[in-house]
Amino acid sequence: MNGVVVYYSRTGNTEKIAKVISEEIKGQEYNLKMFDKSEISLNEIDTLFVGSGIYGGKLDNQVKDFILSLNDKPYNIAVFITRAGIGKAYINEISDFIEKARNNGNKACDDFFECYGKGIIFHRKYPRQEDFKKVANWVKNIDFK
Repeated sequence: MNGVVVYYSRTGNTEKIAKVISEEIKGQEYNLKMFDKSEISLNEIDTLFVGSGIYGGKLDNQVKDFILSLNDKPYNIAVFITRAGIGKAYINEISDFIEKARNNGNKACDDFFECYGKGIIFHRKYPRQEDFKKVANWVKNIDFK
């Protein structure tokens, strides 16, 4: 697998998970908060790990726009998220995103990775070491369909 990690992190929670994934795949990581799409090299890349915090039940638009604009070749796509909220509305958002990525000619993993991120009131000690171990294991067992 030749992969990169592309993500958007407002508070640093998603970035922490992205770093673990990047270490596991020995690939570059790009925070869309700091990189323009034109600066991200996807030459010889076949797998994209796509991460976002959940903001109001939604993935960040920069992440969605970046992935859905790729049409140079098909990619394997795996989604990871961090969240502070307790609702589950984001699940439909991620399912719709995965379906759109597939409709764009990509393969995608149905099982996305999720964990709590450090919140203002709740979940102040997240992500935890346990979450880092879980995401490393998730990366090793991904199945693209």
